[in-house]
Amino acid sequence: MSTIDEFSLAVEPATAPRPPVFAFWESTGGDSAEVLLRWHPKMPQELPKEEEPICTVQLCIRGETPEFLEATLQQHHLARVVWTERHLERLMAVMARQRLGEPPHQDDLRLRRAPGRMVIDVHFRDKAAPLGCVVEILNAYSSGRSQRSEVVELLRAASRAQQVQQAALQESTENLEAMRRSLARLDSEWADAKAAAEKRHRGLLQRFALVLQAKIDKARSRELVGKRRLPYT
Repeated sequence: MSTIDEFSLAVEPATAPRPPVFAFWESTGGDSAEVLLRWHPKMPQELPKEEEPICTVQLCIRGETPEFLEATLQQHHLARVVWTERHLERLMAVMARQRLGEPPHQDDLRLRRAPGRMVIDVHFRDKAAPLGCVVEILNAYSSGRSQRSEVVELLRAASRAQQVQQAALQESTENLEAMRRSLARLDSEWADAKAAAEKRHRGLLQRFALVLQAKIDKARSRELVGKRRLPYT
């Protein structure tokens, strides 16, 4: 079976859980890593159960022979703080971008090489809410899978991300078209209501003019009758 055939059979359906987040990290030693972040479905609303992974991190270290590493973020890696939804959003954001904000008040992720592994640390330094090191010594070890299976997994992840992006784009397009139809309907209703109001206004003005003219005519008629009844002098 060819790699393409294997990949086509391995692609997951569009209804699969959320796709991984793609990221690019640089290590303190100058290594470049392409990263897949597989977050627990409960994130960032709440932390999953203690025994469940918060995030599975897959790294591909660039080089003549790529290195494929994997780490599992769990609660024991986290600093002992009250993890609110806002904190979890910050964690997800900085792991997706590696750095957030302006130095020295910058949330950042540090990737460093250690014997037989890569080590991940995450620091929160936002001026409004500095917390220091919030993820410490998250070790990424060799996945133990073949390079071919890792490549297939990357292609599967890319396919899932593309499916979700296309679905989101389709939904956005449909919502935009629905808004346009709704706006056109409102414009039509407004034009009809405006025309009806103008017609009613003209009718009221005409009625008022007729009533006013009738009163004027009646007043003149009474005035003429009164003059005729006056005795001659």
